Amino acid sequence: MYRFAFAALLAAPLVMAAPSFAATDIPLPPFTAINVHGGGHVILVHGAKQRVTLLKGDPKVAQLKVNGGTLDISPCATMCMFRHVELEVEIVSSNIQAIEAHGGGAIDTKGEFPKQAQMSIAAHGGGAIDVSAIPVEQVSAEVHGGGVIHLKALSSLTASAHGGGAISYSGNPKVSASTHGGGAISKE
Repeated sequence: MYRFAFAALLAAPLVMAAPSFAATDIPLPPFTAINVHGGGHVILVHGAKQRVTLLKGDPKVAQLKVNGGTLDISPCATMCMFRHVELEVEIVSSNIQAIEAHGGGAIDTKGEFPKQAQMSIAAHGGGAIDVSAIPVEQVSAEVHGGGVIHLKALSSLTASAHGGGAISYSGNPKVSASTHGGGAISKE
């Protein structure tokens, strides 16, 4: 009985919810690429002025930094060992050329987007990306390790899916596809 009570006391901090904070705009330098990992969730919205808003999560714990034109997003600046840290970020931008999600990270879109010339998309390790609201002329997409990508390609799609990854696309692009190890590429 005492062992159970002691174990429950030790485990309590591990299952407690992260503190909730009001939406906070994060000042960052310009970027054209997004990389989300560690379970973070990004909502991408088209807009003229680039803005990053932390919707859920602790700004003291989360990592949001721009390195070489890429916005890196993670629920924790260091390891989130033994606890779930919730993170949701809204990004308003008119020019995103590369998107990556891994380690359970997810990227979704909200609203309408104008046509873009090109985009590079990668998802692995359980990453999930849905940018099917963004019509793109030329798309390069790579997925593996259980990653999932939904996209809209207009002229060309170069796609690689392996290790259980899946890419689904809309539009009528010329497709160059490579699959192995349980990967799948399909038209929606």
